[in-house]
Amino acid sequence: MTPRKGWQIALAAVLVLALIVAGGVVIYRVFYAPERAAEKVQTAKVETATAKVQTEIAKDAVAVNQRQVERVRTIERITHENSVRIMAAPGADNPIAPAVDREFLAALCLRRQATRADPACAGLSGVDRADPRAANAVSTDTAVTH
Repeated sequence: MTPRKGWQIALAAVLVLALIVAGGVVIYRVFYAPERAAEKVQTAKVETATAKVQTEIAKDAVAVNQRQVERVRTIERITHENSVRIMAAPGADNPIAPAVDREFLAALCLRRQATRADPACAGLSGVDRADPRAANAVSTDTAVTH
């Protein structure tokens, strides 16, 4: 084998290898790259849509939270105004009989869901309350509650 023939074989091998690599690149670009690009586009679309939905959900959550804060502020304002009116009413400084005070507190704590968790209501579940069917008792079923 002559040195020139060896170079020709080496050059041919390099050319064959280059053609194989070039063929692989062409096959990849023709068959796989468009599919991967389409997947990337779809993924980007889904991620964009998801981000938009998450943004809308966050906006809705903030709006719900703001409405709840406004409700709580309104309730606190009305409660404060009522407390001021009650304390300023004539006779507000008169002492209340302990039994009346206990019945009033028990009625608030045991009949109203909103006041059951109040610390003032702790331990009132077993209060010995007056029987509303007694001769002098006022029916609480017909009483107007606000």
